[in-house]
Amino acid sequence: MYNILKVTLLFSLFSLFHIKAQYKSRDNIRLNYKKELDMYAEEYRNDPNTYLNKFEELRQNAISENYHDIAADCLYYKARCFYFNNKTDSSVANAERAIEEAEKYNIIYVKAKTKGLLALEFSRKGLTDRAIDQLEDALQMLPVGDHNNRALLSAMGIQIAFHGNDSQKEDDYSDSCLREARLSGNKTRLRSAYFAKGKMSLESENYVQAEAYFKKAAALSDPRDNFQNAHLHMAFGELYFKQQKYDSAISRQMNALKSAMIVKDKRLLLQIYNQLKKSYKATDNIKNYQLSDENSIRLRDTLDVLNIHQQQAVLRAMEKELKKSHEQEKNNYVMACAGALFILLFILFLFLKHYKKTQKLKNVFLEKEVLLNREQQKNKQLEGELRKDVLADLLSSATENHPLFLNKYKKVYPAFFETLDKLSSELTTEDLKCCAMMHMNLSAKEMAGYTYSSIRTVENRKYRIRKKLNLCSSVDLNKFLMNV
Repeated sequence: MYNILKVTLLFSLFSLFHIKAQYKSRDNIRLNYKKELDMYAEEYRNDPNTYLNKFEELRQNAISENYHDIAADCLYYKARCFYFNNKTDSSVANAERAIEEAEKYNIIYVKAKTKGLLALEFSRKGLTDRAIDQLEDALQMLPVGDHNNRALLSAMGIQIAFHGNDSQKEDDYSDSCLREARLSGNKTRLRSAYFAKGKMSLESENYVQAEAYFKKAAALSDPRDNFQNAHLHMAFGELYFKQQKYDSAISRQMNALKSAMIVKDKRLLLQIYNQLKKSYKATDNIKNYQLSDENSIRLRDTLDVLNIHQQQAVLRAMEKELKKSHEQEKNNYVMACAGALFILLFILFLFLKHYKKTQKLKNVFLEKEVLLNREQQKNKQLEGELRKDVLADLLSSATENHPLFLNKYKKVYPAFFETLDKLSSELTTEDLKCCAMMHMNLSAKEMAGYTYSSIRTVENRKYRIRKKLNLCSSVDLNKFLMNV
């Protein structure tokens, strides 16, 4: 027995250590995937096409290990790669997939920043108001303590406000980005915030403040990030040009040119050459001005060819969309016609139904009128003979709420109850009793006092009797019953 317990204990300890080792191994795998994702996230802007494959490979590995947050985040960065390549359709498609996965596995931060990316796409299309609304929704999703992603969304807001020429929003998002970036300690976000504040100061011609912000951004720059460094050097070049420090401007613009050549961004190169042309012209350096102009023309021609291919692709997409739109319009027209016809038939049906109901009510009223005329003659003869003796007895019974009141009234006015029965078979004993009292021309207050109930109760009962007799609201119920 002792040996069995000893073996069991050893086996349990072995299983416990094995499970612990498995969890530790999974944690290590997850940590490695997260480090790899963070590394790609810092570098992908220099070569988006290459990193598309890297993000997809990492995504498949994460899916195989059930790391859904990393897999969804890879989709977001794929969308970012397409965004930097100006491939809107692919960017939006991957962003929508990222949002679907984020919603499925409740990954709030991925959903929020992906909605921010969609806001950037809306901004590119000129839909600034929609873009800002989308971005604000994304910011609302994030907890207050997620400073890193809040800084990222604020940086996106700066771009949206800049494209929409909304200086107030640009200033607000710049302040927010700077505040959140400082709290997060993320150098990349902080650099973007300083750069944005510097650009705004430059636009407002506050050159001292602009230079201070640009220097803070430069202190946080990564030498490997040629895309950001090219923009930073361009900003310094623009600042020094406006200050008429042309040599410093040219020096910065040449540094921007070197970084842009590594990135191979033709549009960025074109902007730098145009800046250099202005600087060389200001210094009367004709030779370098001509060289910059030649390079600018070649780049512009290259971009024109590229734009032609892009336009052809856009035209094909537009033709496809136009055809689809025409088909949709046709379907919408057919549906609209069918809907209109259905509504017309439905209105006609309601009209006919109302007409039949009205005619039926008219016929009923005519029949009731004929019955009333017939019975009135009989009632008058009977009432003349019995009125003096019977009325006093009936009034006394009604006043005392005598249980035999209704039976007495039926004996005195049988035609009255026969008529009521013909008019409606749904009247209860209490309804008939109430009708008898109204036939005696008693008010609601008197009826309430005699039956020991409230006036509201009496009025409700009168309302139900009116409904059962199919009388419209314009008919005085007391007068009607008195004439039955």
